[in-house]
Amino acid sequence: ENREETVAAVDRMFKEYERRRDWLIPALNTIDGFKCGMPEGAFYAFVDVRELLGSRFKTSADVADAMLTQAHVVVTDGAGFGADGFLRLSYATSMENLQNAVDRVANLLSAAAVQPA
Repeated sequence: ENREETVAAVDRMFKEYERRRDWLIPALNTIDGFKCGMPEGAFYAFVDVRELLGSRFKTSADVADAMLTQAHVVVTDGAGFGADGFLRLSYATSMENLQNAVDRVANLLSAAAVQPA
């Protein structure tokens, strides 16, 4: 009985992460300058932000810093994973947090697009 409960709980968690992933990846792809493929495992997305690099942002670390300081969204710079120009985002949080984060980042980056460098 305990084992069945554990398996059921893990299955529910897996389905919930899948649901978040299936919402988050298309949402990230609506943000200007973001490109993100569907992750196959874990609960991380790798977002290609190389399109944003140039005048305002020199590196993906600059994008991550702006997301933290201006949009209050914590991500990890991909450079630490050998993927400079990418950001690593966890979706091991509530759907509400994910939706708020996507909204804040979209606002930050759409505002960045119209601000002079």
